[in-house]
Amino acid sequence: MQVSNPRILLALSACFAAALAGVGFVYINALGALLFATIALVASYSTLNLAWNNRDNIEALNKHAESMAMTGMILFLPSILVWGLLPALLILLAFAQLALNLQLVEHKHVHYGLLVSFICLFMGAAEAVTGYYLVFIACYASAAAICLSMLNADRPGSTPAPIRPVPGLGLLAWLLGATVIVYLVMPRPPAANLGSQYSVAAHYYKETEWPKESDSREAGDRGNNETTAASGGANVPSSHDSSAYSYQGFDEQFSILDNGQTSSTGNALLALMSAAHGAYLKVESFDRFDGLSWHKNLHYQDRLKLDDLTLELEAGQEANFQHTITLINDLGRYIPAAPVAVKLYFPADSIERDAYQNLKLPGRLQKNIVYTVESHVSYQQHRLFSGTKVPPTQSDLSLYDDFDRRIARLAAEVTQGASDDMGKAMLLESYLKHNYQYDVDSIFTSQQRTPLNQFLFETKAGHCEFFASALAVMLRSQGIPSRLITGFSATTLNPLTGYYEIYALDGHAWVEAWIDGKGWMLLEATPPYDLPGPTTEIMTARLLQNYVEKLGKYAALGHNDTPTLAEIWSFLAAQLRALIAFLGELIARYFVVLMLLTVSLLAVWLLYRHYRNDILAWQLHRRVNGYRHSNTAADAIFYMRQIHRLLQLRDQPRLPGDSIEALCQHTALQGLDAAARDALSNQINQRFYEDIKQKLNAELFKDVFYHIYNHTSDRGIGNS
Repeated sequence: MQVSNPRILLALSACFAAALAGVGFVYINALGALLFATIALVASYSTLNLAWNNRDNIEALNKHAESMAMTGMILFLPSILVWGLLPALLILLAFAQLALNLQLVEHKHVHYGLLVSFICLFMGAAEAVTGYYLVFIACYASAAAICLSMLNADRPGSTPAPIRPVPGLGLLAWLLGATVIVYLVMPRPPAANLGSQYSVAAHYYKETEWPKESDSREAGDRGNNETTAASGGANVPSSHDSSAYSYQGFDEQFSILDNGQTSSTGNALLALMSAAHGAYLKVESFDRFDGLSWHKNLHYQDRLKLDDLTLELEAGQEANFQHTITLINDLGRYIPAAPVAVKLYFPADSIERDAYQNLKLPGRLQKNIVYTVESHVSYQQHRLFSGTKVPPTQSDLSLYDDFDRRIARLAAEVTQGASDDMGKAMLLESYLKHNYQYDVDSIFTSQQRTPLNQFLFETKAGHCEFFASALAVMLRSQGIPSRLITGFSATTLNPLTGYYEIYALDGHAWVEAWIDGKGWMLLEATPPYDLPGPTTEIMTARLLQNYVEKLGKYAALGHNDTPTLAEIWSFLAAQLRALIAFLGELIARYFVVLMLLTVSLLAVWLLYRHYRNDILAWQLHRRVNGYRHSNTAADAIFYMRQIHRLLQLRDQPRLPGDSIEALCQHTALQGLDAAARDALSNQINQRFYEDIKQKLNAELFKDVFYHIYNHTSDRGIGNS
């Protein structure tokens, strides 16, 4: 079937432009989206218009179509080398679509074009890391609905229908409405691990970039290499520089009094994680505490070489948790990874692994790097463990010189009901989490010199480093080895993108406690945080609500007296997300009732659509029955109007130019007896066409109305 409506070409071009605009947004920015959309719209409509003008001799454009397709194939290979496989495929598809446009004659060619643009749209979605990509999906859906609506109405030899403001609007509204409802109430399946590992970066880390560190040792010269308290690891370079995000917990040593994130961009988005569930990503481990500062007792490193961007870290260990990290901002010279890292895919020829199994780079981790880690995540008795690779030392039990014995007595009191170390650790964790408050301001302002005993017995409020330090010290006082761990809490899932978002304020400290026979158990004592794991929440509405609540907590940490335009927009967007989440929660909670109500309303609507004209005709009948006569010409005019409306409802309208005699021939009026038809014709003709001022017979018109109603309705309702 050939295309006969040229407006279909414009709608198809809009689909192509929306798809490539999404690609431009993903790979460049909003300006790139506008540029790609403009180029795609002009190129697509130009080629389609050329095919339309030559539709009677489309073979004349064969060479041009072949040249266009060949151009895409020629650009494909260099594009792979410069930008990678996915952008190269997008370029090939774009030129293939333009070649197809030059041959577009039939309806099936339009369907092919919609399919190609759909593939381009979702290839861009595969690389999208922000919910704003939904805008481009919505634009594509709108253009596609309009295109399909016009294509459905297109018939050979027919003239184009009058231009409506938005053809296909009803179809589009139903599609979007159904999509939103399904998205909110349908369970979200677990993330699939298809075995794809990514190692992408503009910067490749080479061995020659490693700094000459005097205290670095070869793997064979380790021994126990425990430093003295005086060293404190001060000679080891800092993990960050002034140009990157920094968190003092990622240094070789840090004080719990003067701690926090020092990113110049505030609570910036640092990275995105693609994984089946959230994770705590380790960066540093500390085992020696002097009451104010944490230090590292072991300072040896292993230099490990990657084979084809791949490194086997734990031979023979099974990996059961894969996570891919995409850097949005620069970080320090560390590789955040969930314990226990088994295999690494990274753009470097070598990395370092310190004595605590944490991974390091020769330089800072730069934005736009993508790397994948396969880890072994272990659960025992429903608790998360990080392996047994680095057993405890004496430093993991040592207490500082001026240790307050009240802390030991408090710990003994809290754990008196436990029968083993694991039970004691969990009781201490629960006690701090439920009896102390997380002090937001302490992240940004120094608490002066508030020692740990003042935190436990007086202020009872502090940031995560206070909670982690207090838990570690209380564990040690009960003979349980413990360490303070710093890293990122990658637990903020954005349901719109499927990525876990890692912000500056996600720099965090927690504790690992050694449990004999099991290994290092992760403990989280800070109230706002929960240890990650396989999510039990699968309803998208609830996930949206959790995401909005997390963003609200971040907003509370801003301390901005004068909100910027971006912050106002973020606030409004958050409120909109909160409203959507509330509606989704409402739907999720009363799902069965709402489904029954929806089905009932749909059934009522379908019945109404089917019997609409009968219902409206019945309403006219009631109106006529209830009309109060006034014995004036107004009575006849009223009945004439009801006759006109009734004929329209019965699909027997008066056609333009019809005389009353013609109307009687092709409508229900033909059932009138000859005397009634003549009387009706005389009344109308004399009053309205012959200008004879005689009084209209209202009863005649009323009888005509009842005649039409009774002879065109299955109800058979007569006059009353």
